[in-house]
Amino acid sequence: MNAVAFNIAAETEFLRLSATEIHTIAEPRDGTIIHCESGALWVTQAGMHDDVVLETGGSFRPRGGGKVILQALIATAAVSIERAA
Repeated sequence: MNAVAFNIAAETEFLRLSATEIHTIAEPRDGTIIHCESGALWVTQAGMHDDVVLETGGSFRPRGGGKVILQALIATAAVSIERAA
């Protein structure tokens, strides 16, 4: 049996959002994952009925290509956005 290896490269963007600061992801690609590294983060996506609040260690995977809005809550939030290449 022959094994086939796939090299799946990903790029990661790191952000530090101050209280009430907003960051927009216009068209998230398939495989995008948003991680809250510290603080608290409000996440909403076009076409979704429910918003999401992420606390430290939480993650969110956008569904479809609808615009995503991130906002730091209360204090500074550290965020990483992982995108599959």
